[in-house]
Amino acid sequence: MLRDGKPARAWAYAVAEDIEPKTDFRVFQPVASEEDGKFRIQGLAPGFYLFFASDIELPINVHDSVEVDYWRPRGKIVRVESGKTTHLVLDFAFAPEVP
Repeated sequence: MLRDGKPARAWAYAVAEDIEPKTDFRVFQPVASEEDGKFRIQGLAPGFYLFFASDIELPINVHDSVEVDYWRPRGKIVRVESGKTTHLVLDFAFAPEVP
């Protein structure tokens, strides 16, 4: 993960793109990166995921499109394939202000 172009510690998230509200409860715990910004998420089923990085651990509801939509332009949608390692670089983003 990068902050201002430099490796940074942050929380990485993976949100499945095909989640159906109240019928698919695949929720993945966020992963804290190392000091050098590297992280590893294991156990994802093949498919497309929205990956993003936050400055704090978020209590995000992956079934709430408003919460997820905030992160869409700040993350990357990537296809995860069975038996393959996916490498990506995420830019660190600040969590939204909570009223």
